[in-house]
Amino acid sequence: MERNLGELSFLLGENSSARAHWEAARDFYEKTGSEQGQGNVESNLGELLFKEGEIELAHQKIQNAFDLYLKTGSKQGQMNCFWTWAEFAEKDDPQKAIEYYNKALAIAKELQAKDKIAFFQEKIDELSKDD
Repeated sequence: MERNLGELSFLLGENSSARAHWEAARDFYEKTGSEQGQGNVESNLGELLFKEGEIELAHQKIQNAFDLYLKTGSKQGQMNCFWTWAEFAEKDDPQKAIEYYNKALAIAKELQAKDKIAFFQEKIDELSKDD
């Protein structure tokens, strides 16, 4: 519930509310031992921190999420982390963004996620043209 309220708050631009809900959700997931839930919330917090300009901390949160997804075997979560890192890198380091999109694309192919395959390939093509 808290995670969903955080997502709603984030979409509405209410970042402090989103942070509070996600931190409450993280506490819950830690208490219940849900590493998948913890990964999801760390990822959410990473995106929020990036939006707020806290780049280093945002990368740390996404790394935390990635590590949890590796531990749980969540390919979807790993793919989403590469996607997020790619978005972080697009403006300042397009080559790095392409690397991350390629990693996300490989997982999308493994998962047979056709919509993501098309999206990641489009982003790679778009960024490659800008070189």
